[in-house]
Amino acid sequence: GETDVPMFVTYVDSVFAGATTDMVQFRFTWVISSDVTQIRSADTYGVFKDASVNTVTRTLSLKNTDTEISLTRDSTQDLMGNLKFRTADSNELRFYPKVDYQIGEVEPGLTPTPIGTPTPTPPVNVTVTPTATPPVETPVETPPPATPTPTPTPETPGFTAVFAIAGMIAVAYLVLRQRK
Repeated sequence: GETDVPMFVTYVDSVFAGATTDMVQFRFTWVISSDVTQIRSADTYGVFKDASVNTVTRTLSLKNTDTEISLTRDSTQDLMGNLKFRTADSNELRFYPKVDYQIGEVEPGLTPTPIGTPTPTPPVNVTVTPTATPPVETPVETPPPATPTPTPTPETPGFTAVFAIAGMIAVAYLVLRQRK
């Protein structure tokens, strides 16, 4: 029943623009679904049991009392639905929540096969009657002579080098002038 609520929020932690690659690091991303799921006490969601909602603090608690979750190196543990814990491939314990989604219905690279009922083609009776046709001589056209494509001549360096040297001299002059 809420309106004007952001559906997707993320925190941009850092932006790096390098010589060959660019990188943006995001943290703390929230996505709100437009499909509402009603949570009831004592419901089970994946490995979590005994869901409880506190309306005063506006929190949701899911407890895992029966199932053990083992976070081993370089592994993925299913929690509920598409939600998983992904553990890093390192000696120190690092993990993050992960959700896998497939966008669209067809995996890339696969061509869907249309499903339908083939329509039978009725047989056609064809009677061929040979007829004699006199040979027709067609004049052969000679193609026009090919015009040679001119090859582009490479440009000789000239004023570009002059401007580059003049720019470096100007920068050196300004730097040396600042030191005095």
